[in-house]
Amino acid sequence: MNRTARTTRTAVTASTLAVIALGLTACGDDGADDSAAPAATTVTVTESPTQEADTGQNKNKNNDTRTQDTGNDTGDAMAAAARTALGAASGTVVGLDRQYDGVWEVDVVAQDGSETQVIVSADGRQVTDQRPDVDDADDLAENQQLLTATVDWAAAIQAGSPELSGPVDDIDLGEEDGRIVWDVSTDGEGPGTSVVVDAQSGDVIGYDD
Repeated sequence: MNRTARTTRTAVTASTLAVIALGLTACGDDGADDSAAPAATTVTVTESPTQEADTGQNKNKNNDTRTQDTGNDTGDAMAAAARTALGAASGTVVGLDRQYDGVWEVDVVAQDGSETQVIVSADGRQVTDQRPDVDDADDLAENQQLLTATVDWAAAIQAGSPELSGPVDDIDLGEEDGRIVWDVSTDGEGPGTSVVVDAQSGDVIGYDD
C-alpha cells in the first residue's frame, strides 16, 4: 500500500522595537509641555498559531469521512476523494489507493455487500469513472463481514501514520488471521512503509514490509 503544518509568523524584533522607542523619544523632545501625557503608541504583533494534528482517536462508523488534520496535500486530497466517492456510491469506504498517475481508487461497499470502485481525480474533487464489481454470494458475505469494523479508515490512518516513514497514500480493509484489520501504507518498500491496525480496537498490531 501505498503532512507539515505551515506556520506563518510576523514578529517584531527587539532591534525594531528599539528604533521605534528612539523615534518616540525624539518626537517628544520638541519643547512641548513635559507634564502633558504622551500619546499612546500601539505596536501590533500578529501571529498565526501553529497548526497541530488532532491526536485523539476517531472511532466513528466507517462511512464517516472525517480524518485528522493531515497538514499536507496528499492527506487533504485523500479525504476529499473519500467524500467525493461516497457522493457517487452509497456505502462504506473500505479502500483508498493513490495510483501512479495520481488518481484515487476508492472502494465502497454497500449494506448488501455489493462493491463499487470509484475513480476520483488527483485533487479528490471529481469522479472520473465508476465500476461496480461483479460479486458472487461468497464475495458479498465477505464484504458484509468487513462492515462490522468499528474503526473507520480515517481513524486507522490516525493510528497507523505515526509508525510510517511518510504520508499515507493507501489503506485497505480486509481479514487477517480471523480478524478484520486495516492495512495502512505509505509509498515505497521495506520497514516503515506498512502497518496493520485492528479494525475493532484501533491498535497497531503488526507491520508489513
